[in-house]
Amino acid sequence: MRHNCSHINKEEWNLLSAFINGDRIAAREFFEKYGGIIKYAVGKVDTEGMVIDKEDLFQEAIIHILRDDKKIIRDFEGKSKFSTYLYIICWRYAKKMAKKNNNMCGKETSLPEEIPAPLMEETEVWDADQKKALLEGVEQLNEDKQLFIRLMFYDSRSTSEIMAVFDYTSPNSVYSKRNKIITELKKITKKIMKTKDYFDD
Repeated sequence: MRHNCSHINKEEWNLLSAFINGDRIAAREFFEKYGGIIKYAVGKVDTEGMVIDKEDLFQEAIIHILRDDKKIIRDFEGKSKFSTYLYIICWRYAKKMAKKNNNMCGKETSLPEEIPAPLMEETEVWDADQKKALLEGVEQLNEDKQLFIRLMFYDSRSTSEIMAVFDYTSPNSVYSKRNKIITELKKITKKIMKTKDYFDD
């Protein structure tokens, strides 16, 4: 875990460091602070009709975080907010455990092909070819940005919920992130549309 990165402040660094070193108070604070994010990540895996349920997956995710002297936390490199990193780690692991125990994944394994109307409006996408290009564009975004797109446009999560996942301190951070991602998506979509091979299938 690196301290000299822009995505983690001193208070969060101290909490994670104390938790790694076995401090009981820090452990309680860690799960009070991030427990909701872990539950939310696990909750994205559909367990309907499965032997394993969401509570089981939540417990498995906790065990995964603590395994090998909290290696998951020690491996954090600061390339995103820690809350985002933790969400992705727990979501992936929950899907893996669902597949292992039930020989199938939850339904929420990827973004649906039906693009939400608000996302099409934001990116000025209207016809079928543009929709296809937009979907490919979303897939080209990094995991952090894909998660943001899922929460805001597919899941219709509130600004406060998105702030919690990304550990933002103000709604302005959410709006700024949205604008940057939309600008990037529009550029990617236009680039895909201009690619000759795109129309050959």
